[in-house]
Amino acid sequence: MLVVRISDREPVYAIGIVAEMLEIHPRTLRIYEECGLIRPARTRGNIRLYSQADLELIQRVRYLTQVKGVNLAGVRIILQLEEILGPVITGSHEKQEREQGRGSSGANNNSSGGVK
Repeated sequence: MLVVRISDREPVYAIGIVAEMLEIHPRTLRIYEECGLIRPARTRGNIRLYSQADLELIQRVRYLTQVKGVNLAGVRIILQLEEILGPVITGSHEKQEREQGRGSSGANNNSSGGVK
């Protein structure tokens, strides 16, 4: 059996399939698009196609609106901030982990050399 690995960014799902998979009305997906929250790819025939990454983003939007009570304008701001600050936060965490790694290895070296 041949298994083909598809990238998470490859648009493969039509709007009806996404609506069924996520139990969401197709009109809601169109509203998310109109608000600039999602940007599905389009075929030559103008059919919307969604990727796995799009599905995850849609689920994030639904979580923010339905669980946290954020309106769509607020969701757009949150997503923009995550996009801008994501690399900054990730870089900050990586730097902190490196510094902690050096600090703990240095502490081990200092404590092992002093007592005989």
